Amino acid sequence: MTTLPLLAASLFAICLSSFGSEPNPFLNSPPEKPAVGPSGDSFVSLTEHILVPADQLDGWLRDHPMTDDASALREVAQTWVAAGTADLDQTAVSTGIAGRESTNSSIWSQIYATEYEPPGPGEWPVPTAFDTRNLGYQWTGSAASVQGATTLRAKMSYVGMLLSQHAWNELAERTRKPGDIFIPRFRSINVAGKERQSPGDPAPADPFADPFAEPVPRPVGWDQLRFEPGKTYLVSRQDNEVPTAVGNPPGRLVRLIFFRGAIITPPSAREPNAPEIRHLSAKLIKVKHRTLSDWLQTEKLTEIPVSAWAAAENWVQKGDAEVISTVTAPNNPEAASIADSCVEVIYPTEWEPGKRLPASEGKPSQLEFSTAAAFETRNVGTTFQFEIQPDPSGAILHSLLERGVEGEKSVLYRILRDGEWKADITFPVFGTNSWITDLRVERGVWLLVGSGSNFDAKVKPDSQNSVLAFIRMD
Repeated sequence: MTTLPLLAASLFAICLSSFGSEPNPFLNSPPEKPAVGPSGDSFVSLTEHILVPADQLDGWLRDHPMTDDASALREVAQTWVAAGTADLDQTAVSTGIAGRESTNSSIWSQIYATEYEPPGPGEWPVPTAFDTRNLGYQWTGSAASVQGATTLRAKMSYVGMLLSQHAWNELAERTRKPGDIFIPRFRSINVAGKERQSPGDPAPADPFADPFAEPVPRPVGWDQLRFEPGKTYLVSRQDNEVPTAVGNPPGRLVRLIFFRGAIITPPSAREPNAPEIRHLSAKLIKVKHRTLSDWLQTEKLTEIPVSAWAAAENWVQKGDAEVISTVTAPNNPEAASIADSCVEVIYPTEWEPGKRLPASEGKPSQLEFSTAAAFETRNVGTTFQFEIQPDPSGAILHSLLERGVEGEKSVLYRILRDGEWKADITFPVFGTNSWITDLRVERGVWLLVGSGSNFDAKVKPDSQNSVLAFIRMD
């Protein structure tokens, strides 16, 4: 009855493994670190989710047929946002270096019941087993040279929890309160690609293929779509909620996902790879989503990693943004460092249902509250893991920057006490912003690592605000 590992833990493991593994005590010498691929061009990409009424979109498309460049549609979508007839849902700026994978995630972890015990008279079914689903937005991308030209690669996904949940029990459905979690319905949208198999791959239906053979190594980005720099793409149009058998709801929304990116040529070496200690700082800033989106429409993508800091400082002064976290730590060249500013949150993962109290003193028989029976620990706060790697073009920073937040608890079970249906079995909801990437850094310059979704008090995506992640080397 324990929950699945959360995405934050897996990202933590991924980043640590890229910094090198523990030496094997049974070997005469420790294993070498895995070789880091050569650095290429830097890249910056922009992924935008916008919710638009289906009728409004179809009306525009009737007069403006789609072409291979969706910049006209993206431009008119911004006017719909300004007019209040469309909504910005998520804006994700991502940065990195060609040939090295980068990820940008804004997710929240929802715990829900998967098994129930039959209820007694006048009671809800008691949940006895639980699972965890990571919801939200994830982008994975890179850049690579294809036939002498650098192309952008990316795959992206969105997973949401539909509001149309059903308790599957007449009493629970009648007495539930808004936000109670039963067996949810999830909505997932995936945009990805898949390159053809390499010559060494066995055919999928080959009965003589060796099942124990080592898989053929796949290049970075083999499962990602290719995009031409400088062009705006409509990579997905999907109904935000799955249509039902009885027909589409009035005023249904469609989710548009736009993508565009740019290549930044590596600079010449700015300084030798000196052995002195460097200080690395990370700063997270919450900004109004509309303010960020409007600014991005007027900026050159190639300039955004550097110019975003001045814009953010101006937004903070005007009250459109606020600093929500800052961490600083020293680092020696070719050595990994971790700077954590976290709080440990201990929460239950298993519950023992309460026993029924006999009637007494004129009160009817009623259930005791459930008892937490097993616990788990989750860190919330800011984590900054990094390693500076030498490179002819200047220092390269391999980093994971993560922000974890805890929100209001989800109610999975209620009992009737003193005439009121009170929350009994609850679980916390955790949100995580995470950026894993490689960047060229320059002393004294704040660089934008990326942007993602903010979370509200219930740890659901806060479409009114975004989070910007910056790093600086001193």
